[in-house]
Amino acid sequence: MKKKLLATLSITTALCSVAAFAGDARGASAATGGRQATAAAEPRPEAGAHLVMWDDPQYQPGFEAVIKDFQAKYHVPVKFVPLLSAGQQSAKLAVAGPAGKAADVVTTPSSELGTNVSAGLVLPNDVFTSSTKDEWPAAATQEVTYNGLLYGYPLSVGLDALYYNKKLVKTPPKTWNDVIAFAKTFNDIKAKKFALVFEPANAWADYGFLSGYGGYVFGGSVTSPNINDVGLNNSAAVQGAKFFQSLKSSVLPLKSGDATYQLATSLFEKGQAAMNIDGPWSLPYFKAVKGLDYGVAPLPMLPNGQPMRPFETELAMFVNAYSKYPIAARLFAHFATSTPELTKLYQTIGMVTPAKGFENSAAVQGDAATRTFLQEYRNSVAVPNVPAMTQVWGPFFTVMPAIWDSGKDPQALLNNAVTQIKSGIAKAKK
Repeated sequence: MKKKLLATLSITTALCSVAAFAGDARGASAATGGRQATAAAEPRPEAGAHLVMWDDPQYQPGFEAVIKDFQAKYHVPVKFVPLLSAGQQSAKLAVAGPAGKAADVVTTPSSELGTNVSAGLVLPNDVFTSSTKDEWPAAATQEVTYNGLLYGYPLSVGLDALYYNKKLVKTPPKTWNDVIAFAKTFNDIKAKKFALVFEPANAWADYGFLSGYGGYVFGGSVTSPNINDVGLNNSAAVQGAKFFQSLKSSVLPLKSGDATYQLATSLFEKGQAAMNIDGPWSLPYFKAVKGLDYGVAPLPMLPNGQPMRPFETELAMFVNAYSKYPIAARLFAHFATSTPELTKLYQTIGMVTPAKGFENSAAVQGDAATRTFLQEYRNSVAVPNVPAMTQVWGPFFTVMPAIWDSGKDPQALLNNAVTQIKSGIAKAKK
């Protein structure tokens, strides 16, 4: 898609005339800023501004409370329009944005940032760069940075940890060897009882087995990945894949197509699965299940003595580059991701955020499950946010269930997957 060129304007000029800054309907770029010490330094929303935000319907109660606070402070109406999931917003933005029919503020996974920037769909987080970096750990801001420029307003994290039924598991396993030993006494295939359930066909969830041994998607760093260095078939990744494959016989003797997310959730809530690998998005659901006394623990250590390093996807707010009210939209995205509003989102909808100080805040002190997810966040690996990642998912999601089901040599299967990935990246460059 053709890139959209965005005009830029230095903050040094903009501060001389807030009105001139606000008059740029396309959201002129204003370097530096942040949650300023005085209200006078904060840009004013455009006259007559009114905003629309998109997000998952399950988050509407929380964001309606945030919107109420924002409207009271800035007198800018905001309408929450529910979509099925954050993962659908980029595709819709690509079509509706240029047509002037998209939301002003969207919530998308950080992994889609590079694609959205390349298509000219989102504006930089340029006015509030300083405060965003001050209030979030570097890992969080790096995920919403592309080509050295901050774009997103970090919101929440998604990654896996180990849920366990306290009535069935007195002490959560420290290692996968502990899980295997427990499975020998607990598993009953006819009764559909399993020590631990997860999704073998979900490459996003399986990644921790490969990365914990030393496999990786792209070399380089989070902010500067080397897309020519694909490490999903290196010797370390193969070792991880072999261990992953062995769990079909030792822990979860089901075909990958049968071990679905829905089955795992159902078995765990019914007490037929003693443990379940899942993310923080399931905390509100399991809290509501009557009689389910559960805890959340770190993922088990791998046989090589290293922790699993699961994929982590950050959800962040972004300002639509085609918004008629880019300043008001920036203000809302920044306001919604401030500490008081993040606390409100946590209290109303259970949203887990890695913002500085949140883990040790009074609101979270009694919530061991949320604290565990935040601890696991430090072991996680951010999904690369470059466009080349779109060439990874297809082969990766094909090869992991093949490794699980076929019993074939993971090396050959991973070699084929990486060949497809590299071919896809090369074609995309043309």
